[in-house]
Amino acid sequence: MNGFEADRRRQQYVSGILDDQFLRKDLLATQSLLNPFIITAERAGVQALEIANISLDADELETSFSEKGLPMPSAFGVFTTGHTPGENAVRLGELGQGIFHNNVAPETKGHHGEVYAVPIDDEHWMLGFFGRVHPNEYFGHSYGAILVAHQLRVVKELIRRERADLGIDPPVFTDYLAGASEGHSLKVGEAGLILSDSEFTNVLHPGHGPVAILDEFLGSHFQSKFAPTSDNILSKFFLDAAGADGMKVKPVAVAGTLGTPEFQNPEEFDMWRQFVEKARSGQTGKWADELFVAGNLDLTAAYGMGITFEQAVLRQKFADEHPIKTIALVIVSDIVGETGSQSVSHTSNMGIAQEAAPLYQSALMTALYYYFQSPNYQSADRTDHSIRSKISRFVT
Repeated sequence: MNGFEADRRRQQYVSGILDDQFLRKDLLATQSLLNPFIITAERAGVQALEIANISLDADELETSFSEKGLPMPSAFGVFTTGHTPGENAVRLGELGQGIFHNNVAPETKGHHGEVYAVPIDDEHWMLGFFGRVHPNEYFGHSYGAILVAHQLRVVKELIRRERADLGIDPPVFTDYLAGASEGHSLKVGEAGLILSDSEFTNVLHPGHGPVAILDEFLGSHFQSKFAPTSDNILSKFFLDAAGADGMKVKPVAVAGTLGTPEFQNPEEFDMWRQFVEKARSGQTGKWADELFVAGNLDLTAAYGMGITFEQAVLRQKFADEHPIKTIALVIVSDIVGETGSQSVSHTSNMGIAQEAAPLYQSALMTALYYYFQSPNYQSADRTDHSIRSKISRFVT
């Protein structure tokens, strides 16, 4: 059967199935949705556009810092609700607008998405995102993973440039609201240092969707998770600062359980608790013991969806590239279990976070101050892994 005859029959079949003349009028446009050539070309184009957007957005941020007379950021923060930039911070814009127009704006109230340059000391500044979109909000969107990952991919582009150009190694801080298991160490309003992150639903991951071209410029999305989510050196600075201020921080293994985005049922609760109980005597327990006194005993099972998405973006790297240094925290907003799960209130979550978050933010700033004085702040490898270095040859 030749192509003309196939098209004629296809139209007859569809016309027979769709007895509405209005629906039949859009048949030609509908055909393109299932045309592999068109789909493949679109997917490639979207990836190429995103690579260009990441590099250009990093250019815009470099220009913005320069025009405001600020040094390039020595650290990056992606904060949940409750954090404040401080009175000496310089507002740079808002997600979804201006130089941040390629970032999806948060839709959830309380996650405003404002961006500031925040002073840490006289010489060092942080680029702080006060709010971000939740990964699960873009589940089902054809390019949801690309859209949500953009924010942190621009951060990584800047870090790669600074490693090569300035010889420094800026870290990234992320924090989240999460539930903690009933009977474990952490209580509401306390913080957990994430040592291991899991997502059993994996509803959205930076490795989902079109990735071949992205991986070429960003590094493979296949990365080992057999290393602590939070960097050991940074974590020690943070724990010392938090401890000096009398704040409780415990090690956590966090998971988005099977039923997310709902809260856990008894089976999900029991499943993750049992996994973490076994992990106490395994590798995660060993990581906990490196940072905490009897850390394996304090290892808390925590529940938080979408966390792995951001950490996976940060883990993505080239084979010869040093990992991005990160600190990842959960602020406990609920106790999950037979009793605690009966009183879950997302409204109260926000209030708890708003009260607790500034305390841990203060400890973070202290930790960063001491990190900048340490030799670890100097980049161990000045190889230029930035997108800028790979696409400069295309500019005439």
